[in-house]
Amino acid sequence: MKIKRTAVVILTAIMIMAMTGCAGSAVAPDITQNETPEEVKDDDGKLEDISEEEVSEETDSEQKENDSDEDIQMIYKDGIAKIHSDPDAAIEELQQAADAGIDDANFLMGYVYDWVYTDQEQDFEKARTYYETCSDNPFAKICLGYFYKNGQGVEVDESKAEALFKEASETIDESMVDSLDYAGVARYLIGSIYENGSGVEQDFEKAMECYEKAANNGNTCGMYSIGWLYQNGLGVEQDYTKAIEWYGKAADAGTSIAMYQIGWLYEVEQDYVKAMEWYEKAADAGNGNAMKQIGFMFEEGNGVEQDYAKAMEWFEKSADAGNSIAMSQIGWLYDQGEGVEQDYVKALEWYKKAADLGNPSGMNNMGWLYKNGLGVEQDYTKAMEWYEKSAELGNASAMNNIAVLYENGLGVEKDLTKAQEWRDKAKALEEN
Repeated sequence: MKIKRTAVVILTAIMIMAMTGCAGSAVAPDITQNETPEEVKDDDGKLEDISEEEVSEETDSEQKENDSDEDIQMIYKDGIAKIHSDPDAAIEELQQAADAGIDDANFLMGYVYDWVYTDQEQDFEKARTYYETCSDNPFAKICLGYFYKNGQGVEVDESKAEALFKEASETIDESMVDSLDYAGVARYLIGSIYENGSGVEQDFEKAMECYEKAANNGNTCGMYSIGWLYQNGLGVEQDYTKAIEWYGKAADAGTSIAMYQIGWLYEVEQDYVKAMEWYEKAADAGNGNAMKQIGFMFEEGNGVEQDYAKAMEWFEKSADAGNSIAMSQIGWLYDQGEGVEQDYVKALEWYKKAADLGNPSGMNNMGWLYKNGLGVEQDYTKAMEWYEKSAELGNASAMNNIAVLYENGLGVEKDLTKAQEWRDKAKALEEN
């Protein structure tokens, strides 16, 4: 599960997605054995006889069509019920519903690929394709808004994101949300825009209210988000115990990111035994962040004997799951020769993989290798390019490294004023 956040303003307007699918029951003609065949006119105005057999066949056909509609509705609702407990089965059933013309099933498949699946299973491209097939759905607009806001599979476009959020918020009739078959999903997404202030005024209390309604509908993203609010003291007093309680509910439903978050909280509290226990549960469920964190525990010797080889093993597992932090850390182990033979070429290779995924540490470390000519020909210009990319993403180390280049006139004209400006930026970040 990729998790996103929210805010307030009572949503105005009228809407709620038109739910396609279930046709009303057709009433069969009242035909008995004692009645004579019905007389009707054909296209030429002539009278023709319709036998009881033909009427029966027509009635049977209508009944089969109604039964088929009811079957699709059952499959659709069953798919919704499985979204968090068995997403693979949910996708299969929702696809059947979508093929039968239930447009909201497309939105829900997008939701699974976007919010429910994690790491390798998560697929923003598929999610976006599903969302775009039902772009009139306001909840699909919210999800597309996050894509443009966060640059997930598309170029970052804040104005387009805000327009999508605003359009969605203005077309949602909250009084009708609970009547939706997927009310839990809807409530969670409404909560997310209030938490983040996306298209509405930020309101953590309203977000909490929505998340609680979502959780009551069995939505594990809502459960997780309640934990997140308690963990960070957003709209409520910070409370790690309550955070763990809510993460635990999501974890019990199989949400690996909730398992990871519990582990992280225990690590913060320096209960490394419990932290490792939860990280391992999350890793077993395929969570790349948990694999990465286990790697750090072995690298730093927290709760376990320090072991760089095991750290490398876990970082590699995490990297295979697409985790850019783990990729950068593999580069660092090769850079430092910790647990492996020092190899700047391999370090550069792994830093580049991380940087290509937008990892600021990977970018900063690329700059370091170019500045010092390690594994590559020394190139201060390229070093500055990588430092600047990293600094744009808020990396304080990169800002200090830019300052060093200006202080010494390396690849740039010596400029102590600019150097101090970069030092100040780095300091401000570090203090926050």
